[in-house]
Amino acid sequence: MNKIILGFTWEMWCGKDTAAEFIFDKFWWQKFKFSSSLRDVLDRIYVEKTRNNLASLSTELRSLYGQDILAKIMYHDVLESTETMILIDWVRRNDDIIYLTKLPEFKLIYIETSLENRFERINIRWENVDDIGKTIEQFKKEQMHEAEVQIRWLKDTANFVIDNNWTKDEFYSQIEEIVSQLR
Repeated sequence: MNKIILGFTWEMWCGKDTAAEFIFDKFWWQKFKFSSSLRDVLDRIYVEKTRNNLASLSTELRSLYGQDILAKIMYHDVLESTETMILIDWVRRNDDIIYLTKLPEFKLIYIETSLENRFERINIRWENVDDIGKTIEQFKKEQMHEAEVQIRWLKDTANFVIDNNWTKDEFYSQIEEIVSQLR
């Protein structure tokens, strides 16, 4: 069986983790996250894993080693994997797509959700320490980070677009349809 490699892109809090967990739980896919290497570095240097620290580290690594450095990590991790169904989480830049599309099995899924729904989700699930007590104004300002702006451009290059403004069942149904098309 050939590999099936799905990459997720989304604006902050669109439901990418929910989608990845659903695919992993239902179909047992292996999951790779772009943020894992960044979180590993922050752990090793004993720096708090805030959204700003993750973004700063990403920017510095990209400026030192090339804009596609994190995509290179993903690319090689996927090549070394013996699994046939793989999720790549946190695809955020055009440079990532350029590198990942060297994998012929790679398909990009863009998940879109309204700003209001995304802000509601951040207040339910605090992933980073600086998410606690975040205001809508702070959240809107974060949408202007370099990586967040680049994500919007990826929608046009995506192989699939999922609308996550409805129920979880409708969201899951869209995911199942994509997976069944690729199998």
